[in-house]
Amino acid sequence: MNSCKRIMSILYLVMTALLLPACGGSGGGSDAGIAIPTAPATPVSINAANAELVSADVLGTVGIIQGFMLVGDMLPAVQVDTAGIEFSYPDFFVQQLRRLPEMDISTNDIIVTGTVIPPTREPCDNPGGTMTLSGDLTLVYPGPEWDPAVGDQITIQYENCELAGIVLNGTISMTLTTVVGDVINEQPPYPITLGLDVVLTVFSVESAGQVAYANGDMSMLMNQVELGYATLELRGNSLTAWGDGEVETLTDYRYFFDENSSLPEPVYSFELQQGTLASSLIGGAVSFQMTRPGAIDPPVPFLGVDAGDPYEGEVWVTTSADTTMTHVTALANSVDVKIDVWLDNVIVSNIMTTWDHMELCLLNPEECLIQ
Repeated sequence: MNSCKRIMSILYLVMTALLLPACGGSGGGSDAGIAIPTAPATPVSINAANAELVSADVLGTVGIIQGFMLVGDMLPAVQVDTAGIEFSYPDFFVQQLRRLPEMDISTNDIIVTGTVIPPTREPCDNPGGTMTLSGDLTLVYPGPEWDPAVGDQITIQYENCELAGIVLNGTISMTLTTVVGDVINEQPPYPITLGLDVVLTVFSVESAGQVAYANGDMSMLMNQVELGYATLELRGNSLTAWGDGEVETLTDYRYFFDENSSLPEPVYSFELQQGTLASSLIGGAVSFQMTRPGAIDPPVPFLGVDAGDPYEGEVWVTTSADTTMTHVTALANSVDVKIDVWLDNVIVSNIMTTWDHMELCLLNPEECLIQ
């Protein structure tokens, strides 16, 4: 959020943006040996007092997975090889893949199959910073040129590596799962589809004294359906983001996003399809899904226009602590949000709020807790 305006303006800029969560504090060098914190996993009972904060935190998972984590000040805009583009997981991963043809991964004069890339150190923008590349590629041409193929695996370890004004530490490992079209140069014909399985190992990004950490796995399927129309599916087993004393862990999560900027008025949609969130912000764990448990109602994705907040959409937040849950609904004016609190399949409380106030909840939880 910031609320959803920031996310979707980023989505508009980079087609599919998965920004690193922004947290306070300086990284201060290599992240080797940094302990991965644990989010509180005890199920949280939902009531009128905490319903807005819980709902805001769940909607904030769109930020963890797609935009940012609202703890402390957010990272400023960070350019990655393209002016005006903010740092995003998908954009960053693709940019790193595009670097491969420039790296000295083969000096052979003939086509090489089953090429194993030995640890190859590449310079960063800053003296002393390094990135070390290794992997296993299906096909490499002389030059070298790389023809991406399903099963190709690339691992990059960053050590105080500055790229375009940010400092990276940790490791990313990427395995290509889907390759359709020119995924490196993004040249038509469409569709152009890239699937990646990614593992992040204490991966951090730092800018202007702000540092954000992430550890875990995600799979993403990026599809440029046609010029101006793109979709992004994200799922994973476990992803932890932390910093500034706060930690959030997503498990068994799945999201879907699309954006169509080819229309006179760009539109977007996103779906919080399923997942469990353990969060220090709410002091425990809840789950989310698109439909009421046990119901056969069709899911309602969140829809919005341009960089505005959603004017439609629903998500249900449940807990294994008891039979409480919330139903969050975006209202048609793109400003207001309705939160119904349920107990034993009966609505026991109604809360009217706004997207902006839910953002404030994440910055100042006390603003949302009803005494």
